[in-house]
Amino acid sequence: MPDKEPQNNRDALMERAMLDVAAFGTLYDMYYEDIFRYCINRIRSRQITEDITGAIFLSASQNISKFRGKTRTEFLDWLLVIAEAKIKTFSKGRQFSEFSGSPGQDDLPDSAHKEKLRSKILASFNQPPPKEIRYKFFIIPVIILALGLSGLFSRYYLSGEIPGKSQLQPQKIIEINLPQPIEKTRLEKIKQLAAEKNVSELLNILRSDDLSARLLAAKFLAEITESNAADFLKLAITPLEPNNAGGTPQKTQDEKNRTIVIAAIDRKTKNPLSGVDLEFQIQNNLTKTQTGEDGQYILKMSGQMPDWFVLAARKPGYASMRFNRHRSAEREINLPEKIVFEMSQVIGIGGFVENKLREPIEDAEIRVYAGYGFDSNLPFVDAIETVRTDANGFWKCSLFPQDAYRATVVVRHTDYAENESSLAAVEQLKSFSHLTILEMGIDVLGTVTDTQNRPLPAVITKGSDSRRQSVNCDNAGKFQFDNVSAGTEMFVVQCKGFAPQIREVDIEPNMPSMVFALAPPGNIRARIVDVRNSPLKDVYVKLESWRDTNLVNFETYTDANGFFQWTDAPTDEAVFGFSKPGYVSIDDFEMKSENDYVISLLPAEANQTP
Repeated sequence: MPDKEPQNNRDALMERAMLDVAAFGTLYDMYYEDIFRYCINRIRSRQITEDITGAIFLSASQNISKFRGKTRTEFLDWLLVIAEAKIKTFSKGRQFSEFSGSPGQDDLPDSAHKEKLRSKILASFNQPPPKEIRYKFFIIPVIILALGLSGLFSRYYLSGEIPGKSQLQPQKIIEINLPQPIEKTRLEKIKQLAAEKNVSELLNILRSDDLSARLLAAKFLAEITESNAADFLKLAITPLEPNNAGGTPQKTQDEKNRTIVIAAIDRKTKNPLSGVDLEFQIQNNLTKTQTGEDGQYILKMSGQMPDWFVLAARKPGYASMRFNRHRSAEREINLPEKIVFEMSQVIGIGGFVENKLREPIEDAEIRVYAGYGFDSNLPFVDAIETVRTDANGFWKCSLFPQDAYRATVVVRHTDYAENESSLAAVEQLKSFSHLTILEMGIDVLGTVTDTQNRPLPAVITKGSDSRRQSVNCDNAGKFQFDNVSAGTEMFVVQCKGFAPQIREVDIEPNMPSMVFALAPPGNIRARIVDVRNSPLKDVYVKLESWRDTNLVNFETYTDANGFFQWTDAPTDEAVFGFSKPGYVSIDDFEMKSENDYVISLLPAEANQTP
């Protein structure tokens, strides 16, 4: 194992970029293309993407003093977090079709826009954004004007003196355009009716076609009238007439015979691809077949909708693709009538892996992911093969889609800190010049005990999502994470018979050993019933968040009595979700230890179609 080099608190460029506008400009030049490509993959419009890209870097430039990361990778992750927030704000209230389309050559970053935006970004460096005072200067003159007019009219009308037309004729007409009130949403209207205790209008909502509105109205009616909530919930579920005159029950989605067309085409030429290997995993059944001369295969399914549906498409000379659907007990599975694999021919890509001394790193594991966008409804490119670096730190793989414009490279080596997934420049990969620098990590040690200082066999989890890593304590309650990257990490400790504990820790050189002392647990429990108060078995129960994080794991199913409990729960509030096929799911339900809850699940609407 190579000797560990001294750890700097922050990358040298990042250190300068906190105070120096020129250094920040270097970061802008490095990551403009990455952020532009990330945004255009989500928002298929050049104009909107350029606007959002500008807003992202403008926000980063103005708030660079608030950045707490230490590496360029963390800076790029910070930019991506800002990007997600900007894209979410833009997308809110819009249909996907408004900004969807197929990216093409015109969607590549524009150097002219980059340079034009550069001066604006650097001019705002470390300058706080303007405060929201749009209405202050608007409202003050309006108030003064209103008070003046009020005094004028009260003086004349109270005295009985009405001035002539010439006296009231203004020399200049000033038009003040105040913002028009936005029409209230259905939720806001119902909340207002509840605040006014308008029972008659709330009862009218119970007769509407909107199930969500009926349920909300029922909740408020129960509170206003201090009645049993279940009684109003029953009123909210209005039976609907069957659609067929004969009265024969119609088949639900699970009972229908389904025919799915599987098609494979060349992404560039759009010609059908025959002989594509298809591999289906439906529930626990694995089936292999191929597309015909027309590039298609007809899949016929009957019976109950499966919990799992995985379809892989492979053909020599083309990048493998995959299509996934799963119920996972949280929502119904829904399969389209046609699944089209647009397959790309493959080319070779490569790069180098070195340490901070620019020495080659041998036997590093490389994993590359490629894609064309982020539409979860479409098949996606499967992970490319895992390769390793040679003695010169060089790696190469030969299964990269030739027309992919997005790539992520993940590099791991046991003697170095884990390399976080980061967007890679496709041009560098294609020219075999992509460079990854691995840094020496920090060994993080700790101990888990109870409040009496007795060691516990706890499980400690570090990080989240794809970076999540767990270790077990030894008999002395000690644990260790090797080669952890400097920065901030979340640690979660769970042990049977004790309340969980979560802690945000700054990882830095020579940091002291962590100590977790677990307290006695709480008990969160509930009985889940239908609207007739009958127990519901096999309701899926999942902890959604605790202390605003989703790092603590708990999931279970209700028993035959509709009952569940979490005996290793925290003593403060936690947020849960409940779901069962055929019933309306409940999310964001807050529960606290030692309370006995009875939760009603409502049946899904009878006329709901797949």
